[in-house]
Amino acid sequence: MSFFTRHGLPAAAAAIILFIGLPVMAFHPLITDDTGTQGKHNIEFELAYQFDRDISRSFDRTVESILEGMWGAATTRGDAHELAAAISYGLIDPLDLVIGVPYGHSRARESRIFYNPPLPAAGIQGLLYKSIAVDSGIGDPLIELKWQFFVHSGLSLALKPGTTLPLGNEDAGFGSGCVSPFLYFILSYEREWFLLHLNLGYIRNQNKVNDREDLWNGSLAAEFVLVPDVLRFVVNAGLERNPDKRSNFHDVFVLGGFVVSPSEFCDLDIGFRYGIESPGTESPAADYSVLAGFTVRYNGGAKSQENK
Repeated sequence: MSFFTRHGLPAAAAAIILFIGLPVMAFHPLITDDTGTQGKHNIEFELAYQFDRDISRSFDRTVESILEGMWGAATTRGDAHELAAAISYGLIDPLDLVIGVPYGHSRARESRIFYNPPLPAAGIQGLLYKSIAVDSGIGDPLIELKWQFFVHSGLSLALKPGTTLPLGNEDAGFGSGCVSPFLYFILSYEREWFLLHLNLGYIRNQNKVNDREDLWNGSLAAEFVLVPDVLRFVVNAGLERNPDKRSNFHDVFVLGGFVVSPSEFCDLDIGFRYGIESPGTESPAADYSVLAGFTVRYNGGAKSQENK
């Protein structure tokens, strides 16, 4: 059973936003974060765009649809756009403060072939296209700390506690309506041409929409240096628990992309995320996503040292 038929199409139009980014601000377009911190008084600003598309197919046999003569095959397409801004500030060399704010726009459309019982000789009566829901709004902002507590021979470890703030509209699918704390463990291993990152996370998903409150996820990412300081190829895979209590099919994804660095203070990136589904099931997240981002850094710590 798909997300759309479980929850109703108006909510489903914007609900993809809830899956766009679990609360992790990472090295875009990766979903998996690394252990790196900005350094004391340094600042990083990231602007990230993501487009999601999710297509759900079902056969509507509910009592209401049969009585109304509107039962039959239905296809729903949900599109979601998110623009997220995040700023990271180095409190001290191994500790960053991160604040992020997402803005989303979503739209769902249903096409249905329906059969009308009062006219059995006519068979299929028509093809109905209907715009179901269009919503826009700010999602739940997040605030987090990233503490790199261990570094040795290319291996580094970090912890990232944080929380979302209930400022989004949960009725339109842009928030949970509650404070949702989370904690991530991060491992990074670095060599001259290769970097590996592992994330293990737990989210206390307090919410007003009757979703699961205990969510976990794990992901693994790799960066391959194609041109030193200029071009990297990135890959990412992970598993995230489905927030829907009525489904044990979880979100499994793979992602690939490129990061171009015109200078040491600027990155441009693009990526593609694909949700893996078992035959006959519906993934809780989008079928696929296209990601793009822009990152700039300001070395305020170095300037402070120069002025001393």
